Amino acid sequence: MVNLHEDIYVDLDGTLVQTDLLFESAIQLLKNNFFYIALFPFWLLKGRSHLKSKIAERTSINIDSLPYNHNLIEYLREKKNDGHHLFLATASHQKFADQVSEHLGIFQGVIATNDRCNLKSHQKLVAIRKNSDRFSYIGNSRDDYCLFEHAQNAILVNGSKRFTEKTNEIFKIDRVFPVTPWSFKTLLSSLRVYQWTKNVLLFIPLFLSGSLSEEQSLSTIVMMFFSFSLLASATYIFNDLSDIENDRQHPRKCSRPIASGVLPIPVAILSAFILIIASYSIAFLIGPKATMGLSCYLVITLFYTYIAKTYFLVDVIFLATLYSIRIIIGAVVINLDVSIWLLAFSMFIFLSLALVKRVSELLTLQQKSRTTTSGRDYTISDVNILTMMGIVSAFISVLVIMLFIAEGTEYKNPEFIWFICPIVLYWTSRLWFKTIRHEMTDDPIVFAFKDKGSLVCGIFIFITISLSIYL
Repeated sequence: MVNLHEDIYVDLDGTLVQTDLLFESAIQLLKNNFFYIALFPFWLLKGRSHLKSKIAERTSINIDSLPYNHNLIEYLREKKNDGHHLFLATASHQKFADQVSEHLGIFQGVIATNDRCNLKSHQKLVAIRKNSDRFSYIGNSRDDYCLFEHAQNAILVNGSKRFTEKTNEIFKIDRVFPVTPWSFKTLLSSLRVYQWTKNVLLFIPLFLSGSLSEEQSLSTIVMMFFSFSLLASATYIFNDLSDIENDRQHPRKCSRPIASGVLPIPVAILSAFILIIASYSIAFLIGPKATMGLSCYLVITLFYTYIAKTYFLVDVIFLATLYSIRIIIGAVVINLDVSIWLLAFSMFIFLSLALVKRVSELLTLQQKSRTTTSGRDYTISDVNILTMMGIVSAFISVLVIMLFIAEGTEYKNPEFIWFICPIVLYWTSRLWFKTIRHEMTDDPIVFAFKDKGSLVCGIFIFITISLSIYL
């Protein structure tokens, strides 16, 4: 047990909170102005403490929403009530450490990194010994080994069973606070593999052109599907990194691996770059058109992630564009012309689906008695007008199909196309009813692949177009 005369020192990153404030503040700075990345190497040349100070000067973190280790905090509150003196000892910058200390209200003092000293490992030990002759230390990594060695009581916070066992072999660990370790399954969750279903849109030009039986074109689109999917997963990671603070305040998104702190930020960033390399490797095998199309998608996605999604209505237009660009790229890589009618239909139908997504999120917040979104320029009062716009967009997409048929097509049996109109009308109306009834919990495209009614509609549309083109 800890002696009453021993002070307790607690690490911050990875211990008191399940994240790293240096990475969080750096991401926040780059989100505000990406060109700061050019200054990072020069700041780092002057030392890690200088880098942390420069980043801290220019950023703020929502301390209240950080993923705190609540079991550890409860333990610390008990120790404080027993008369122990608690100190926060961290390599994070003094600015953020002071804010965490003030928020929790349990620490008698804070020692942290400033512009002169990076308080890590041996530097932290020196600072602690200046303050206390006998101390207990709570940490989570190999950097804390020198502190465990000199502490009267060592307490480990870590999710890795292997690391815990290894540390316990070297030091006598008095207590372990386990946390959820990241795993490959956690990483897959961040990659949102289920969202790959959206990339089926790449096959639409091939299908509508009647070229589905051409092996070369089909193999090209299959390769493009995987290239696109890998890149999309990378952009989802960038999106989650950009939205860390907003996601933590969302009733459903707060459980995402990055926002909850389960998936370490460095692992997420490394995974994103590996996915981008793999994606472009496949695109290079296909050809320059695939590479160019992939690059266009990446640029638009990043622009949406870091700029467009914070602006009212601009975000849904960009979402509709990101859906439509899949169809365009699917046509370009196999040298097909994209019909103006198909583009018009896709923009209206996907605008409707983007609005479904926004309205669904607003209704979820309304259930939680919240009036505004975090990181989005919408309020609950916008629901009615957004719903009206979405339904009108859906109906206009059906009108586009009718005008396309009326102009005349080169299909073998164009009369079958008419049956698509009532099916699309029913499906889009169904989506909006599901949304208003609070039954829309996913991206509408993903929802469509799970919803039996939507799947039946999709099968009938496939059969109808097949009869029109291939019969």
